[in-house]
Amino acid sequence: GRRDLFDKPTATCTRVEMHVTTLNAGLQSHAPHQHADEELILLLKGNLTMTIAGKKYPMAPGDFVFIASRDFHGLRNTGEDQCEYFALQWDINKIRYVTKMIRSGIRGAASRYFD
Repeated sequence: GRRDLFDKPTATCTRVEMHVTTLNAGLQSHAPHQHADEELILLLKGNLTMTIAGKKYPMAPGDFVFIASRDFHGLRNTGEDQCEYFALQWDINKIRYVTKMIRSGIRGAASRYFD
């Protein structure tokens, strides 16, 4: 199952979300999908295979993967026991907006995001 841990805006992101999922052997979390948010997956226990943009990455406890915005991805528990992992997602749109303001010299307006 899934247990939600955090889902709130921050100073630099309109949304940061973190959850932990426990997945039984042989199951996938959901069908491969994509989204605008970037994501990190950190495997806590068990074994799984992460597919990102068509490439498979076997994972063992302690491994993590980064999923870029809009990359198709999915995962499957390929071990004999349950696996458990953290998923952390963040909205990159505000970060890109602030970075663009800083690069264009609008530091005063951008500084309010970093108080």
